Amino acid sequence: MHSKALLDVSLHVQGVLKGILDLSLDVLINVCSHLDLATVYHLSRLSRRFFRFLRGNSSLSYIWEWAREESGLPELTAPGLTPVQYAHLLFGKHCQVRLKLRPSPP
Repeated sequence: MHSKALLDVSLHVQGVLKGILDLSLDVLINVCSHLDLATVYHLSRLSRRFFRFLRGNSSLSYIWEWAREESGLPELTAPGLTPVQYAHLLFGKHCQVRLKLRPSPP
C-alpha cells in the first residue's frame, strides 16, 4: 500500500499535533477510516496538506464514503453529488448555489 511519509514537513509547523504530518500514509488512512464525516470534512479544511491529501487524491475517495457510513448518514441518491460535496452541503458554512436573477422584462 502506501509507505511514504504523508507530505513534506515544513520547519514552521508548530503545535501539539505537528507530528501527525510525519505519519505514514497507511497510518493516516487507518485513522481517517474511523472518523465521522464532519471530522473528515473539517480535517480537509485544516491545512493545504490535508486538503490535498483528502480531496486531491481521487484514489482515497473511499475515505469520504467510509466517513459517511461511520456517521450513520443515508447513502447518496443525488446524481453527480460526490461524497465531498455531500459533506460540504451538510457541514460547510458557505452556500453552494448561486442564485441567478431573471432579467427584468423590457
